[in-house]
Amino acid sequence: MRADNTSWTLTGVYGPQEDHDKLGFLEEIKGLRHIVKVEWLVIGDFNLIYKAEDKSNDKLNRHMMSNFRQTIDEAQLMEIDLRARKFTWNNEQDKPTFTRIDRIFGTPEWYLMFQTLICSHYQQGDPIIALYFLLVILLNRTTRDSNLSPFGLTCLGLKR
Repeated sequence: MRADNTSWTLTGVYGPQEDHDKLGFLEEIKGLRHIVKVEWLVIGDFNLIYKAEDKSNDKLNRHMMSNFRQTIDEAQLMEIDLRARKFTWNNEQDKPTFTRIDRIFGTPEWYLMFQTLICSHYQQGDPIIALYFLLVILLNRTTRDSNLSPFGLTCLGLKR
């Protein structure tokens, strides 16, 4: 809850790697939509793509992409653009595959709560070990009370 008594729901996800588990994962996301606050933010490693440009080669699972797109639509989520990178993961092979599997989605009602939003990636630790970039969101809500300061949300926790 914010200092101005507004609240919203944050869901962190780490999607399964195996295709047979991904459909159940997507059903869970759709099911959450009915029990969370209308103002909802979903953040994490989905281990899924929903657009062909989110992968550096043409080896696409179009059926799974369609299921992910359908889940986003049914949950009424809008993607928050990650400005810093086109891709968020690679397999570190000689001929690497790059994908954008780390995402942030919010409901339209969540967007209305915040007037400015800046998203970027930063990498923590040794780049060889750190395959995933931590997501950083800076949320700045303009309020009538100028004593309320913006706060930052990171994967490591909330800070004021």
